[in-house]
Amino acid sequence: MNDEYVFMESPVVVKGENGYKLVWRFGKIGFYFSPTCVAGNSELLCSLKVTTSTGTSTGKYGELPLNQPNELEAIENNDVYWLEPNGAKIRIKVNSNV
Repeated sequence: MNDEYVFMESPVVVKGENGYKLVWRFGKIGFYFSPTCVAGNSELLCSLKVTTSTGTSTGKYGELPLNQPNELEAIENNDVYWLEPNGAKIRIKVNSNV
């Protein structure tokens, strides 16, 4: 999550006009990817499983809508984490301001 080659700006959860979404800025690696978020046990665990080499995404923003009831419950409880390849969980910042 804190690797500048993957993320120029680490993922955060933001609330917009149409609900919550995970937002990030693509890093130097340039590959397009979309993180996966899985809700369970009152937590939302987000991670990066694969990348693709189609086009270049360096510096662009990406987003993933989060609007399922179990996702919203985890967000409201501030139990949103990034799951690193080694199994470490890093809390993702939740910004509820529109």
